[in-house]
Amino acid sequence: MPSKLNRRAFLVLTVQAAGGFALASCGPATPAAPAPTQAAPPTAAKAPPVNPTTAPVNPTTVAASASITFVAPAREGDELVAEAIERTRFGRNGVYDVTVRRDDEVVAEFRGLSRTVGA
Repeated sequence: MPSKLNRRAFLVLTVQAAGGFALASCGPATPAAPAPTQAAPPTAAKAPPVNPTTAPVNPTTVAASASITFVAPAREGDELVAEAIERTRFGRNGVYDVTVRRDDEVVAEFRGLSRTVGA
């Protein structure tokens, strides 16, 4: 089954003391909820129940490699938004890019390669 390329996900983090992070929010579409002047997207119809005897098994996928380039420092109290994009999947492999921003400034770039090892 072909994957939908360039699927996006967002993660919002707040930098805490001693290098820790606090998760503020995450989601598949945008880093923030629609503005009050915008209409919220319609909710999707509820999926029918899945028969566990015929449902596909979720494969185990692991990191094959990862690279991070730190572009600018993050400081305590900064709110960072990470946007992840699935670039491609081929066979049992996948390529993912993540850009971490503080407002409009890029703080870090990440590229990860995945490998599916399970059913």
